[in-house]
Amino acid sequence: MAEFLDSEVDTALVNSQKSQSESFYNNSYDCGVTEAEIQSYLTVLDKRFNARKYSMLFDSTKDVIIDQLVRPLGLNRQSIALRDVNGGPVTTLNNFKQGVTATEQDRKSYDDYNKSQNNFDDKPYRDHKFKNIRKQKLQNSEYLTDGYTGKEIPKDGRSHLEHITSAHQIEIDPKAHLGMNQSQRVEMASDDRNLTMIGASMNQSKGDKDFKVWLNTSNAKDKTKLNSEYYGVDKSIAYEKYTKSTQFINQQTALNYTNKLFNETVATSASVAKDVGLQQAIGYFFLS
Repeated sequence: MAEFLDSEVDTALVNSQKSQSESFYNNSYDCGVTEAEIQSYLTVLDKRFNARKYSMLFDSTKDVIIDQLVRPLGLNRQSIALRDVNGGPVTTLNNFKQGVTATEQDRKSYDDYNKSQNNFDDKPYRDHKFKNIRKQKLQNSEYLTDGYTGKEIPKDGRSHLEHITSAHQIEIDPKAHLGMNQSQRVEMASDDRNLTMIGASMNQSKGDKDFKVWLNTSNAKDKTKLNSEYYGVDKSIAYEKYTKSTQFINQQTALNYTNKLFNETVATSASVAKDVGLQQAIGYFFLS
């Protein structure tokens, strides 16, 4: 040991080793990243990451990212969740069909709609107003013409007032239930554009069936003939009335639903857009 300590130091060797060490451990780095380098890194990531790995990455980072996004807006995930409504603040037709409603009134409308599917009650559609319309047609017309055959029919109990688009069809329409209350649906059904006088036997045969379906169905009394043949339906006259009726019913139903949706969207947007709008945007980002 004494001999080692007394030996001469090779200064040139020490300086050489020091220079190499400083060069190897140089802490001066260029932190700049070019656009080309970023694109190169993204390409590598895209090749190496499959859908499962991306999903794992988002799952592990989304909470942090959401917090970073909402904090500057004075929000947090807890406050957003408290104001969330299953299906959104407005009941859409698609959600309504699935029983997802935003308000208590829409829930009642859905319950009525659901009930009408298997337990339809046509009494509201045969009310005092409906009976008065028939009475007026019998009294005020010089003669009655069957709306489906074009032939004259008697002004007595052998002639019925017909809903061209049946009350049952209106009652099983989810859009009609969501956009209109029962009184509005009854009023729509009793509009002159959806009414015509026809023979009692034909009216009883058609019942609550769709007109076009009934027209091309075999008659219950004579299986060799379609209803159109058995009752002598003039298709040109009948289809004109059917088209006029369906266009009116569809327009009224769509108009009432659209008005409801628009008014509720406007009414709720100011109070919930801040939270729900942001929540949906973030949600769509991670789900898409």
